[in-house]
Amino acid sequence: MALDTDSDEEILIDTRPSWLASLNKGFIIFALLIRYGNRLTVTNKRVYKRKGIIRKNETFIRAEDIRDISMKQGIQGRIFRYGTINASTAGQSGTEISFSGVGNTSSVRDTINEIRRSAE
Repeated sequence: MALDTDSDEEILIDTRPSWLASLNKGFIIFALLIRYGNRLTVTNKRVYKRKGIIRKNETFIRAEDIRDISMKQGIQGRIFRYGTINASTAGQSGTEISFSGVGNTSSVRDTINEIRRSAE
């Protein structure tokens, strides 16, 4: 499903959980549901998280509202280069968007930090 973006909005990253992170959770059918039911998209204006196959849940944060980006990787994630990205805003307590299984986690974190700085 295509993402509704503004005419001047450019998609920088469009990713799903990595296969290794998905398979780590269990059976192949479950891994397929995790992989195809989740998507993280970073544009030059916003960060989107879409979740669900039958029932959809979409959350987005505008770049100027992002206050903190964190990255977590366990031992397996460090070896196979995947982890969790957490984004939070000043208006919410705790993490507003958390996305597990992100490949090249540090690259995604750095891209989000770049759009956050350019929006300030």
